[in-house]
Amino acid sequence: RNIILSTHQDDLSELKTMTDSKGDYFCMNKLIYDDIRSGTVRQDILNHFRKEAAVQQAHMDMGTRRARQRMQKGWRKILSDVDDTLTSSGGKYPAGIDTSYNKRVVYPGVIGLYRELDLGIHGPEEFGNSTVGNLVFLSARPHVYKDLSEKQNFKKFQKLREREGSKLHTIPSLLAGDLSSGREFVMTGDFEPLARKKFDNFKRFISIYPEYKHFFVCDNGQGDVRAGELMHDQFPKHFIGLFVHIVQDVQKSYGFDAERWRKKGLMEKTCFFRQYPDAALYAATRVPPLIQMRGLNRICHDAVADFDMILPSQWSSETQKNDRRSELNQSLWRCNAILKSAGERTVPLIQTTRQWQDGEK
Repeated sequence: RNIILSTHQDDLSELKTMTDSKGDYFCMNKLIYDDIRSGTVRQDILNHFRKEAAVQQAHMDMGTRRARQRMQKGWRKILSDVDDTLTSSGGKYPAGIDTSYNKRVVYPGVIGLYRELDLGIHGPEEFGNSTVGNLVFLSARPHVYKDLSEKQNFKKFQKLREREGSKLHTIPSLLAGDLSSGREFVMTGDFEPLARKKFDNFKRFISIYPEYKHFFVCDNGQGDVRAGELMHDQFPKHFIGLFVHIVQDVQKSYGFDAERWRKKGLMEKTCFFRQYPDAALYAATRVPPLIQMRGLNRICHDAVADFDMILPSQWSSETQKNDRRSELNQSLWRCNAILKSAGERTVPLIQTTRQWQDGEK
């Protein structure tokens, strides 16, 4: 308590973020809402967070010297689903429904999108080795005894930090689901408890990080779209972007109603997409932009590298591979048109594997 209450403004933000970037279950959310038993102490800390966030915002409003320094960071938290958003479920129930890629395949370009959203548009173009990022995964998988479930996810995240090619730019935090919402979904097929649990996690999270803006990257297979709407409804000024990976027809998305979303201003901050370069294209061309145009270029390069890293054993057939290559190339072509018009270098498309050698019959 004393350490937190004696830390202020940007130093407090860094302390909280570093606590969430250790690669384990022991994060700020657990400390504030589980480990601290005194409601009075908890409220004192949350009030301190709000007070310091108000001071930080006052610096930005007045354009002080500190504000100019703060603009070198994005001041965003990127919250993301895992199954059918970061990696494909392969259609394995109850994890997800997407069969476009096989199970555990990392979607081409997703890791680059996380990085560029975190970097923002005013700061450096890459993360330094000592820079702490702002990536948080919202998982529907429940917290069970101790942290057994979370350990499996953190092992997956660490592999993505160490792999060749594009890799996670930071050690992410994880907010898990619970047994009751998961059980209700499995027993009844009702997505509402899953959506409400993710929203409850977000509500806790934003109380810890009121000085940040927040994105949610998800898919439309289960309850994420509804969770995104709840986030916007209660925190419209803090919630600035919803990226929805399309794994089924958009009209089948649980909780989605285009007309209702337009009336409440949610459609203008939502991107439905099938390929991650298309999500990056939206982010680079939104007014005002969410990422740099060079960031769009980097995401496209990452998508090509990610596709090339998919092992032969991870494809069900050559037809599946060719179809995904064609879809990704179409996305890259759309991005290249914008990159070219902006004076940036274009990205070479993914070449098909040569089947015949010169002169071969």
